[in-house]
Amino acid sequence: MNPALLEKIRRPETLPAISPVALEIVRLCDRDESNFEAIAALAGREPAIAARLVVIANSPIFGTSRGVTDAGQALSVAGLRGARLAALVSCVADGMGRRRIPGFDHERFWRGALVTALAASRVSQLARTGRREEAFLAGLVQDVGVFSLAEALGEPYVLLLREAGAEGVELASLETSRLGLHHGQVAAAILESRSFPLEILAAVRCHPEGPAKRPPRTHADRLAACLYVAEAARRALRKPDLATLADLRTRAAKTLGLAGNEVSDILQHVQTNMDGAADLLALPIGSPTDLPEIHRQAQDLLVRASAESR
Repeated sequence: MNPALLEKIRRPETLPAISPVALEIVRLCDRDESNFEAIAALAGREPAIAARLVVIANSPIFGTSRGVTDAGQALSVAGLRGARLAALVSCVADGMGRRRIPGFDHERFWRGALVTALAASRVSQLARTGRREEAFLAGLVQDVGVFSLAEALGEPYVLLLREAGAEGVELASLETSRLGLHHGQVAAAILESRSFPLEILAAVRCHPEGPAKRPPRTHADRLAACLYVAEAARRALRKPDLATLADLRTRAAKTLGLAGNEVSDILQHVQTNMDGAADLLALPIGSPTDLPEIHRQAQDLLVRASAESR
């Protein structure tokens, strides 16, 4: 661990601004007796949170689709989990989304975060963890440490990112050898200051290293396993070939016991829901020509997966 670098990143002046309304909604959602009227009123004061809550209430991604148009209705449909999800997404996206880092590919970063979130949500559902909203959120934020390291270190870290991508080196290993920590540890430290659930902190902290070798026991273990599989899905979509597909299928089978047809289901889920989920993020994730390319790659992998399972 590199405490000096971690402290530099965690300083209040270097962290993205955070909405006090979002934090208050999270606090109210965590109370034993939550006040729905108070939460709805707070959400109504923060347009970004209200809009995300409406998206969640109307989204089949989270098992809801009701034609809801305002925050009050959305809360009654999406419940406390939906309100908490909307607030925590805002805690990250609204602060980081406005900050620009020279040489850093912001659209690719957020697009990858959204793909991972969708994949993690579907993996969680297929593995019957019962908390796909948390899996979606964990997938969305697992790499915020990459963003923060790029912002804190500038060009040297951007070059490190390119080196990892070009040479196929695992990013976390490269970070640890050069910086004394990896982006999962940075992400957990940042998310802790934003009142994220402890299970998400634990899963995000260890995600670059993969889940424990033992079968998942706790919710944090299962969440880490979902992230492990979801990250393989993201890699497969970035580089659709038989090697990345094989890695995805191996991870899915060994960590969560998912079958080949369920791997195809994960990719289909990403393909189907990418456009709708982009509304939740409310950040640029690519030009109109980029999104169909994601769909094309997903479809290509679905065909390959079907052929491999025969």
